[in-house]
Amino acid sequence: MGSLDVTMFIVLLLCAAVGMTIALIIFTSIFVQSRAKGYIYILMLIAGSATLLISIYETSPILAAAILILYAILTVLTCFNVKKKLNEAEL
Repeated sequence: MGSLDVTMFIVLLLCAAVGMTIALIIFTSIFVQSRAKGYIYILMLIAGSATLLISIYETSPILAAAILILYAILTVLTCFNVKKKLNEAEL
């Protein structure tokens, strides 16, 4: 059973990574075109992510913490990407 638990942990972590990466790519595209729409999208994304993290925390606090760290890393990378794209758009 231990090996199955680790496998499920990794699969769920990868699913969260892929889902959030796609969501942040969409956010970057929307935000560069229209900041107001980008802010609305990111607020919905934060609300959905918070709900998901609360649900996961009830089942596995360790998995929820790992996903939260993953979300933080992806968010920082997205911030740098958005700044870069906005600077390119100004030129």
